[in-house]
Amino acid sequence: MKLKRVSLELAKHLKALGFDLECRALYRPYCGDMVYENSININPIAPEPAHNDWVSAPTLELAKMWFREVHQILIEPTPITKKYFSYKIYREGEKFHTCKLTGNNNHLNTYEDALEAGIMYMCEIMIECNRAGKRAEEIKKNIKWE
Repeated sequence: MKLKRVSLELAKHLKALGFDLECRALYRPYCGDMVYENSININPIAPEPAHNDWVSAPTLELAKMWFREVHQILIEPTPITKKYFSYKIYREGEKFHTCKLTGNNNHLNTYEDALEAGIMYMCEIMIECNRAGKRAEEIKKNIKWE
């Protein structure tokens, strides 16, 4: 069984947030956004200018683990029916966000789709907060956890 890698868009978000776990697959955007497996470990990113557009392509599970270990945020896909999944996000045991599905267009068909959607949701929140000048600890304190 092969683990699913994050999309290029999500990989760029993770890079912006400082994702630094060892990853042996990468996107080289100038080469048609392909994933290169068994590549050199590009984390931490080498300061060589020739490689600054390379982006790690971690598996979804590795990205999930990074959020849990670095940010104390757990992103958990959950089944809502036999065919559809949702996700929940927790911080140190507190519920933060549950994906609310509205209509058939928002159903997440697989565990992996739900995990990627949850990771993307957290990345977007953290990037938005970073743009507002908030640090990671400040972000976690200011998010309204349910």
